[in-house]
Formats: sequence, structure tokens, C-alpha cells
Amino acid sequence: MIECTNIYKNYGAISVLKGISLNVAEQETFTVIGPNGAGKTTLFKVLTGEIPANSGTVTFKGEDITRLSASARVHRGFGRTFQVARVLPSNSVLENIVIALEARARQIERGPLRQLRPTGRIKDEAVEVARRISLANKLDVPARFLSHGDRKRLELGITLALKPKILMMDEPTAGMSPSDRNATIDIILHVKDEDCLTIMLTEHDMDVVSQLSDRIMVMNYGETIAVGTLSEIRENAAVRDIYLGEEIGDA
Repeated sequence: MIECTNIYKNYGAISVLKGISLNVAEQETFTVIGPNGAGKTTLFKVLTGEIPANSGTVTFKGEDITRLSASARVHRGFGRTFQVARVLPSNSVLENIVIALEARARQIERGPLRQLRPTGRIKDEAVEVARRISLANKLDVPARFLSHGDRKRLELGITLALKPKILMMDEPTAGMSPSDRNATIDIILHVKDEDCLTIMLTEHDMDVVSQLSDRIMVMNYGETIAVGTLSEIRENAAVRDIYLGEEIGDA
């Protein structure tokens, strides 16, 4: 589904990514882990087109997208969520989702954005999206009044409304309570299965990693330390050294 080869990214004299290569299969969940400053978010920014790499290539479904903009990658099927949820705070849950659906319709039909005057079909679809992310009982609540976990789920709903083929999630459960975290894990597993999604995510919580991941890549100081299943990563001596033999071994 997605592959990158020898990705380098520098900020001035600082090397953030040092020859990163990876490939993610269709409908796989591939998780990138590593200490703070390992380069995980920068890698996501390069893959989604938010920033350019200094060198290297990115392909998506066999197409070289290295030079494509972030918006062009969205049109190809990229969906993206962020460490801090990006929602429209003054708009309701329903309106946030409707705006995403209208944007998708505009992209397909090349027509005008209808500015929150949705057809019955669009409104029904928005309600269904809200149900899938467990926010159907908060349709009229402005996003600024939502809890942290609900804002993160709303952002996921907005992304799902765009019908992505690959879902890129940066710390999807960061800062959540245990109950919110478990609910979000269930939602991710459900939508992956229903929509046949490929998922890439970064995550610090090893319980989340263990429940979601098919394969894991460990980064440190901009380099790949290991790639494998959870059991393979647990047994990797270099990984255990990075994590002091605790969190990975006990996950």
C-alpha cells in the first residue's frame, strides 16, 4: 500500500530522519514506536506530504507520490489524525462531520461547497459517522465543549468521512483516560474491519500497540532499530536497551 525508501530529513544541521525505509501491506496495521525525539512525527509529516524529505522516495499503491502535496495525497486516499485533535471548535459534532462530507462531495462532483445546508442524504451519512465513533448522542454539542477523548474521536470521524484508503494516526490515544482509550481501540479495530483500511500509527502506550499492531517499527534518533511482530520486538536486545528492558518486555 505504502512504501518509502531512504528517507532523509534535516532541519538545518540537525538530521531528524536518517535513511528510513519501510513498507506497509494493504489492510495491515503498522505501528511506529520510539522515545520522544526519535523522528516518528517527522516521518508521518513526510509520508503525508506536510513537509518534503531532503532525499528518498515515497510510493502509494505503486505510484511515486514523493513530490505530491498533502492535499493531492488526501485525494489519493490518505487520512490523517494528529496528536492534538484538529476540529472546528465553534461547530457542533454534526456540523464538523457534515463539512468533511461536503468537502468530499465537492471533490467528487466539482460543485460548490454547500456551507452547512446538507441534503438529507448527507445529514443521514453524518449521523451514521457519529454513531460509528460513539458520538451520536452529542450531535448538537459544539466541539469546544467535548472532552479530550471525544474531540479525538470527532477528528477520527471527520477523517473517516473523507473515505480514506490509508489512515495515518499520530498518537491516537494520547492523554485519554483508560475508558476513553479502550473505547477508541474498539472503534479503530471496528472501522478498520468495516472499511478495509490500512493503518499506520505512532503510539507510546504499549497496551494500545499490542492490541492494534500487525507489525511494529522501532525508531531511535532518526534511525530504524527493528521491524517485526510484537513478540519479535520484545525479544530484540537493542529495543530492550532503548526501553530499559521494562515497558516492551512487560507489554
